[in-house]
Amino acid sequence: MYAIDTRFNEYYRSFVVITKNEIRTYDGLTGKLIKVFSEVIDKRTNAEISAFCLDNRHRKCYLGDTAGSIRVFNISNGVFIKHVNHEDDNELRIKRNQLLKKDKAKEISNLDFVNFNDYLMLLSTSWDSKLKVYDEEDPEETLMLRKSTGGHFKDDISALAFNDHLSLIATGSRSGIVCIWDFETNKLEGILLAQKRAVSSINFVKEYLVNFIYPILVSTGICGVVSVWGIRPCPYELRHVCIGRFLNLGWDGENFTNIGITCSFIKVIENSHDSK
Repeated sequence: MYAIDTRFNEYYRSFVVITKNEIRTYDGLTGKLIKVFSEVIDKRTNAEISAFCLDNRHRKCYLGDTAGSIRVFNISNGVFIKHVNHEDDNELRIKRNQLLKKDKAKEISNLDFVNFNDYLMLLSTSWDSKLKVYDEEDPEETLMLRKSTGGHFKDDISALAFNDHLSLIATGSRSGIVCIWDFETNKLEGILLAQKRAVSSINFVKEYLVNFIYPILVSTGICGVVSVWGIRPCPYELRHVCIGRFLNLGWDGENFTNIGITCSFIKVIENSHDSK
């Protein structure tokens, strides 16, 4: 079993593991397998699952597949709820032909459910270099609000992050480029050259000190490079500038070798010193 993604479900206190063709839930305390939902593949295309996220209440599961479809399931019983992007018969026929030719240009690479000013939305990226925003206010119907292209020069988008406080979206591509988008205006604010190989993860520093915001973005790559970037509202001379770069190395007994990074998590540790 190859896990595509794993998330902790805070509502059910369980781990949700997604594979290419099923959903598995494990007890968060004991690690015991609770349920397996195997009827989650889209029978219209038989496309494999490629991306996943939970909603804001952790009761629904969004699944994206290699054909470019996004569907919603009840995470407690695996029941299908709705299609996010509706395709007609002609679009489905094209997707089936692309899969037969092993053309995954429409593959959903990332999904992120966001609550922006109490407005529920879904973000998705795909291998055809598109960023889409969907309206998820209606539990039964979904509307696409907008679509963004051009930032990655038609390259595959491999990473996605959102910061509601700064109203920014960041996307990373297989060519090593990171794009910063203004969420409200849909404007491309900056293009960052992270490395020559694929960006594997992007993280905004979402923890805030009293009266202070961390205007920082951290990107990682499969080549082992960790880059720290300044973003608004940092000083203009540091905006979209790499302010730190590190290399993830491992010792094999004789030499240091680059260790690729597949995912990352950012935690801010505050140091307090008693002044005398």
